[in-house]
Amino acid sequence: MKYNSRLLFALFLLLLGSFYLFSDGLGNRAVRSSKELWNLGHIVYFAVTVYLLVELRLLKRFSLPVQWLALLMLSLLWGTLIEVLQYDTQRTPDLADIFRDLTGCLLVLSFHPALLKLSSYSGLLLIRLLVSLLLIIQLIPLSIALIDETIARQQFPVLSNFETPFELDRWKKTGEIVQLNPDPESFQLKVELTTSTYSGNGLKFMPSDWRGYKSVKLKIFNPSGKPLKLVVRIHDVEHETDPGAYAHSDRFNTRVKLNQGWNDITISLVKVESAPRKRKMDLSRIADISFFAVRLPAPRVIYVDSIGLQ
Repeated sequence: MKYNSRLLFALFLLLLGSFYLFSDGLGNRAVRSSKELWNLGHIVYFAVTVYLLVELRLLKRFSLPVQWLALLMLSLLWGTLIEVLQYDTQRTPDLADIFRDLTGCLLVLSFHPALLKLSSYSGLLLIRLLVSLLLIIQLIPLSIALIDETIARQQFPVLSNFETPFELDRWKKTGEIVQLNPDPESFQLKVELTTSTYSGNGLKFMPSDWRGYKSVKLKIFNPSGKPLKLVVRIHDVEHETDPGAYAHSDRFNTRVKLNQGWNDITISLVKVESAPRKRKMDLSRIADISFFAVRLPAPRVIYVDSIGLQ
């Protein structure tokens, strides 16, 4: 009875996981650590799948190497098919998910008694050590997200000032953290602007409750003798989820001019709140602050020192 209960529970997890493979149950505004934890569901899903196949003894007639190879190939093919089927769904195909799928398969292969009939204890230990290392590698993004979210809460109302390399994951585009002066505590994000229609960067993960603050300030360095015009835009969660999502009239947009050297850009949150034409922006659920240049005639470089609330 205990054996049957384990199988039924594993089957329930498999059916539940099959649904969520094609559904983003977290939504667009989930925190980074939640998204990383959600991605690890692939490991659990394939571990449960392989566990069921082993417990049902569908491959017991074959030798141990053949069982391992069959289960690995099945996981690879099924994982690849899942990523193909995720096109035009709420999920985004990701090759890294296939690696997670194989990790889940290997966890069962290396720890299930029925699949480890090795005479060499050292060989068994080595296999389990290598698979555990694969699992630890998969846990690194979640660990980084949790660490940086803790740092972000401690830094707030500073939204980003590049004191740690983990902050790069807060941004839409990965850039390079540099030092423009010898101050050991001063770091900047190098942003390369291209000649595409819209070129820039912005924060995608940050504390979203801006109530109680008067303004948001950006400190940016322009190394060129030529001034540069940027658009700064801010929007809330509702801007992304309403039927008329991402309408230009439903967010805050302003043009700023960057002269050579350091530029302090201060934006009133009263203006941000009143920017949408038909409503007030929800300052408790800010989702995005971005800056970009429009149709530059030639590539440019700027350096962001910090973004924060005042």
